Amino acid sequence: MTLQNGMTHGRKAYLWCDTAFWDDQTGELAYHAPKAFQGFGWPFAGTLSTWGGDGYAMVEHIRLADPKGLDELLRIAADAMRWFVIEGGGGRMLLASFEDRPRLHLIPSHEVFPGYAAFEPVELNYYVCSANHTDAFKVAARKGLNPKRMRRVIDAQCVTPFAGHGVLAGLGDRVWIGGNVVRLEVGAAGVTSAIERGA
Repeated sequence: MTLQNGMTHGRKAYLWCDTAFWDDQTGELAYHAPKAFQGFGWPFAGTLSTWGGDGYAMVEHIRLADPKGLDELLRIAADAMRWFVIEGGGGRMLLASFEDRPRLHLIPSHEVFPGYAAFEPVELNYYVCSANHTDAFKVAARKGLNPKRMRRVIDAQCVTPFAGHGVLAGLGDRVWIGGNVVRLEVGAAGVTSAIERGA
C-alpha cells in the first residue's frame, strides 16, 4: 500500500506518494524506496501502489515501450497492469500528464469506481487514496482541492489507519503510509519533484 494522491490544478497535474514498503506477511515496514517514475520524451509521471509482486517491472515495461503520447501511454500502462496481475500482483497506477492541458488517470487492477472495469483508465480531476472521511478531506472537497489543501489532507492521511488491499487486507486497519512524501508536478515544461513532507 502507499499514499497515492493526485489532482489537476491550474496548468499542472500533481502526484503525491510516500516511500514506505510493507512486508506482505507481517504488515511491518520492510524498506524505503521510490514509488514514482517519469517519462523523458514528453511530460508524464506516475505512481504505484502495489502488492504481491515487483511493481517496478511495470515501470520498466512502460519505459521500454517509450510511449509517444497519452493514448499510447494509457494503452501500454493498462497492458503492463494486466501482465502484473497474471504474474500474481495487484494494485493501482496513477498517471499525470500534459498534452495541451494537464490530465490525471487511474489504472487499477480491480474495480475502484462503479461502472469502471479493472484495467480501464479512468480520467479524474483528483484522487485521494484514503482518509476521505476526515475533516481535512471534507473541507478540501467542499472548497476545491489545491496544493495547500492537499497538504492538509496528506497530513491527516499520515496518521489515519485504513484497511490494506490484496494480501495486506487481512492485517487490519493501520497506517500504511511512511517515509518521505514526494510531490511531482507535471506541466508543459516537464516534470519536477520535491519532498512535500519529510519522514
